[in-house]
Amino acid sequence: MLDGLLPDVRRCASCHDQCLFATVEVFARANQSFATSRKALLLLRIAQGAMDWTPAAIDVVFSALNSGIQHTMCVYRGDPDGWPDESRYVRVAREDVAARGLAPAWAQALQQKVHTTGDPYGRPDEEPRRGRAILLADAATRRWDRTWRSDWISITNTLGVDAGWLAQGSSGFELMELGFTEDARAAATTLHRLIQRADADELVCDSPEATWMIENIWPTWGLDLGVQMVHAAVWLERQLQGAASRSRTGQRLAYHDPSALARGLSVVAEPRAVLRALGVRLVEFIRSGAEAPPVGSYHGSDVGSWVDRLASDRIASATILGAEGIVVASPFDLRDLTSTRIPVYTFLRVVADRLNRRQARTRRAQRENGSEMART
Repeated sequence: MLDGLLPDVRRCASCHDQCLFATVEVFARANQSFATSRKALLLLRIAQGAMDWTPAAIDVVFSALNSGIQHTMCVYRGDPDGWPDESRYVRVAREDVAARGLAPAWAQALQQKVHTTGDPYGRPDEEPRRGRAILLADAATRRWDRTWRSDWISITNTLGVDAGWLAQGSSGFELMELGFTEDARAAATTLHRLIQRADADELVCDSPEATWMIENIWPTWGLDLGVQMVHAAVWLERQLQGAASRSRTGQRLAYHDPSALARGLSVVAEPRAVLRALGVRLVEFIRSGAEAPPVGSYHGSDVGSWVDRLASDRIASATILGAEGIVVASPFDLRDLTSTRIPVYTFLRVVADRLNRRQARTRRAQRENGSEMART
């Protein structure tokens, strides 16, 4: 399966660990086997028949975070001939492992849940609600974010938007990431059908991973939405244009850029614009935007204490900078960063809270003005 990507694999294999500092798995696992060039050398030997898939080799490719940060930080990026993103060939390698029936037990368990329940996490579908703007609550959102529905209702009610939601099925993202491509395509086809029935003018999604999947992978499978889809941060930035707050109040919050949003979709400014428009006191991580390090896996399952080390490092960075909380815009980041050491809030939760505060202030001011006019 790697034949079509061998030029990419060879190119990374010939590089001398230039992106080592950006590959957080190396430090979390204390093992240089997870450096991009080492992964590429491993895959090159397997593709050439010099070795077969061993448990150690399988562990390397299934523990890769597929965050795209190595490509972003690559010293050769911008080379006229291009420089590969390891995520492409790591995904293909996983597909090869899965096709041989050698995927790790935890990955096969996720696949089995899809076969038996239709959901990667075994959760039931929820009743859809029609509206002009539909929030797509993908499988990971329904699993990890307990307040997505109430936050969406609060936001759209405050903005006066006729809104609904679709909380069924899966975009197929987790399945594709784990190498179960046919299952991913089947899940995507089912969800595509549900989206068509929803008949929305706008499709909004709070999950960067599902948004990236639908925008980049679905078209290659012939799945055309026929409706514009955007991440919630982009949609809200449009809704709040011209409504900037002049004051900054409340906790100092650090916004963490999700890999799929900042690097996959190039959405960096919009979430910050929304938070600032609502008066949030933002603290910037030293490494942010496209250079923000990943804090865990997309696997939908804990793959070891090394994931906790990544999250702990990010939380420590926020604390050092004086942040009193972290805002996340991905359900996977919510799962990985949630800790008793510092509050972690979803992007929708912060927006809903701030809009409610703004509305309360407006009503209070109207009452005070009304009282003043009555006295005069």
